[in-house]
Amino acid sequence: MRNSFFLLLSISLTLGACSEEKKEEYVDCERLNLDVAYNHLYETDRTVPYNGVCKVFYPNGNVKQVREIVDGKNHGKFELYNEGGVLVEEGTFYENLHHGVFKYYNDEGELIEQVEYALGRPKQ
Repeated sequence: MRNSFFLLLSISLTLGACSEEKKEEYVDCERLNLDVAYNHLYETDRTVPYNGVCKVFYPNGNVKQVREIVDGKNHGKFELYNEGGVLVEEGTFYENLHHGVFKYYNDEGELIEQVEYALGRPKQ
């Protein structure tokens, strides 16, 4: 009887853990504030730079933009979508500067241009 109880308990805990959805955490980019003196984005306390992902949405609910922010600066992955949800630009930022390859797509999602940047300047 005792073994049955522990078996049922472990099954229910396992099923409960499997059914939990991992919620993606982000903040609406429009909620972030720019502090010129500190030169960073913050959410509520201007002395604490924001760290995490922020998103902007179109009125229809589709994602318009996704940015990674580290120490209050655009740093990491950047994606821009059109209103229909098609990726139109992607790249990486390094402390607010374009860095690495940025890809630009037309409204059908076809690659139309690639530009490689080094700390904000296009490589030639």
